[in-house]
Amino acid sequence: MLYLLLSQILALLIDLITCRRRSERQKELEILVLRHQLRIMQRLHPAAPRVSPGEKLALAVLATRLSSLARDGKTKLDEVMLLSSQRPS
Repeated sequence: MLYLLLSQILALLIDLITCRRRSERQKELEILVLRHQLRIMQRLHPAAPRVSPGEKLALAVLATRLSSLARDGKTKLDEVMLLSSQRPS
């Protein structure tokens, strides 16, 4: 369990470091691609995914950081948190 948590933290840190080297345009395009992939996966697998405690922690930290950066933080958070949004039936 500890090894899994440490590996998730390390992967997140690597993502954060590599993300700083990308241009804003590259980041925006990557986000659009990831959102589209997520919507496809949500359509193919309508059941909610199982999320480990480490993944929940990473999501909570990133969501808190995002909401504190944006002027309309709550609105932005609702837009980007696709995993917790309602799926159409």
